[in-house]
Amino acid sequence: MSKSYIAMRKLGSLIPLTTAICLRAPLACFAQGKPPVPVGLQTRQAQIIVEHASHLHQDLVTGSVTATGNVVVEFTDPVNNSITTLTTPDFAYNAVSGIATSVGPVRIQRSEGTFLGDHMVYDVKTREGSVNNAIVETDYFRMRGKKITAKADGSYELFDGTFTTCIHAHPDYLVKAHTLTVTPGKVIVARDVTFYAGSTKLITLPSYKISLHAGGGAPTPLPGYNSTDGIFVQIHRTPILTQHKNFDLNLRVNLRHLPTGDISYEQDIAGTSKDAAPPSDLLYGANDPLRSTMSLLNPPIYSDYAANDLNLQFSPRSTANALIQNRELVYNRSYNNLVISRFPELGVRVTNILGHTPPASATPDTRILGSAEGALQRIPGAPLLLNARASFGYLREDPSGAQAGRLALRLRAASQPILIGRRISFRVAASGWLNLYTTGSIYNILSPEAEIDYVPTRTSRFAAAYRYLSAAGKTPFLFDRRDVRNDLRLMYQVGGPWAFGIQSFIDLDHSRAYDGELAVLRNFDCMQVGISYRLRSKQINVIFNLLPPTAARERQLPIPENVKR
Repeated sequence: MSKSYIAMRKLGSLIPLTTAICLRAPLACFAQGKPPVPVGLQTRQAQIIVEHASHLHQDLVTGSVTATGNVVVEFTDPVNNSITTLTTPDFAYNAVSGIATSVGPVRIQRSEGTFLGDHMVYDVKTREGSVNNAIVETDYFRMRGKKITAKADGSYELFDGTFTTCIHAHPDYLVKAHTLTVTPGKVIVARDVTFYAGSTKLITLPSYKISLHAGGGAPTPLPGYNSTDGIFVQIHRTPILTQHKNFDLNLRVNLRHLPTGDISYEQDIAGTSKDAAPPSDLLYGANDPLRSTMSLLNPPIYSDYAANDLNLQFSPRSTANALIQNRELVYNRSYNNLVISRFPELGVRVTNILGHTPPASATPDTRILGSAEGALQRIPGAPLLLNARASFGYLREDPSGAQAGRLALRLRAASQPILIGRRISFRVAASGWLNLYTTGSIYNILSPEAEIDYVPTRTSRFAAAYRYLSAAGKTPFLFDRRDVRNDLRLMYQVGGPWAFGIQSFIDLDHSRAYDGELAVLRNFDCMQVGISYRLRSKQINVIFNLLPPTAARERQLPIPENVKR
């Protein structure tokens, strides 16, 4: 053991540091006493290890360290024990202020990704820092800008830079923003945004939000057509989008009447998984009130409001919601021109009542969109799926002119898939609707159903589903009245770079197909475009979605010049 190490070892217990400093190769390691800890941090002391340096100096009075020449430093986070590795030609740590700085080419390797830049400042006490002229690559996104700041809560703030969730050198889409905040695994919030598809500038917006679980809708208005509105332009905006809140505006501007559409707000009122997507399935129940439980469990033909990862849909949660609608087209199997206005409707939804939240490590991080194997997936952490919803609102239906207040109760249950072959599964489910109206009437529907799925390949699927609807009582409306007694749904879906899906809906009592849907899609790395057609409403939609990022890709950035070991 060297004499220099013995001297430092003896002085170690007398030096008042806020961090433990360890020097390795050629020096050994020593640690100081426990420091005072800021409010909100754990009492465990942080640790900085200088793994390698050509020249190193430590002030034995203050504990401050400077190092030059191919410096490699390890920071151990005092909260979660995660390790950050810094590679740089010049490093300094002020033990009194707790500030670490690095000048010159900087490479920072963290568990979530790699950072490159030319100047770093990091506060060990607050766990906040910044990198100038920075490039960040993670398994979920890529960004670069004049400055990137890391916050203590794990979020990142980008200034005057670009962002994308694509992994290709030439991304499918790119967002340029004055400021952009990324909360890993949750959402992205950007201000003063210019949106590019490839190299083509599409639109400039004051703000834009993207969910890292569910993706995002088109930033530009999209054209469409249906038999009620005629030709319209659809505008979709999400002013508020966090893990537990979703404020959504979806409007259709047309030449026949005032804009139609809806404004919805959802907020979790009970704890949910830290990996859960923002609440986002309110509109499914509103615009297709008699939709079957089985159709909600299947991988979608294309991305829409709901998250595409079925694990996220099954996350146990309780959510309060509010919905205002003006002449919104509602899907019905007997009438194709029903529109509903809600002034408003308030409700509560409880998802996976019998389930528990599995640990994050037990939930696979996979994109189910385009993967037909999602039909075989088990509901995690529950013997079966049980969801409930209650809502009350004042509704008006046109063209019937019916209007009344309604208390609506809904219960859904579905079994786990029962495998009857390597690629064949069978599942049963049931739905119940109970409605009480201010007119004094009561109406209820009970609907058992079953579905068989055949998945010949990972990206193709055949499905056949049957359900029976029995009804009792009286309703003043047409849209929530039983429309088909014996219902059969057939589906064929193929995923991949080019994908399509086709569905046929058959009324067995009248031996006729009452509806059909066709979608043709082009799936890029992080973006989906296409067109869909719905036979019953004669509705044509242009599809443009930013897909949630796909993880499990290991990326390596080159070590900057002059910093190679």
